[in-house]
Amino acid sequence: MSTDAIMADSIPELSTPPIQTPHQQSYTAAGKPIASWNTPKFREEYENIRARLQHGDFSCSALPDPLAPRPAIAAHSRWDGETEQRLKDIVGAAKESTKTA
Repeated sequence: MSTDAIMADSIPELSTPPIQTPHQQSYTAAGKPIASWNTPKFREEYENIRARLQHGDFSCSALPDPLAPRPAIAAHSRWDGETEQRLKDIVGAAKESTKTA
């Protein structure tokens, strides 16, 4: 085998693919025709299910950006504001007592 055949600069011509006409039907390996999902019954069922799942008044533009940075305290706070303030007071009192001792 020559190197010209192995490293050809041009793309080899491919055989033309078979022409598929609209009336041609695809078959499974068992020889049965493949079911078509593009039927009026399927489209009707799809629209019914879609109508039940979607919220009509939903707007993603009303939601904040989930990837935007958030304040660390608001993102990781375990307690409500009142409890958080009491804990800060306790920590502050403990720091004051260690400074005077």
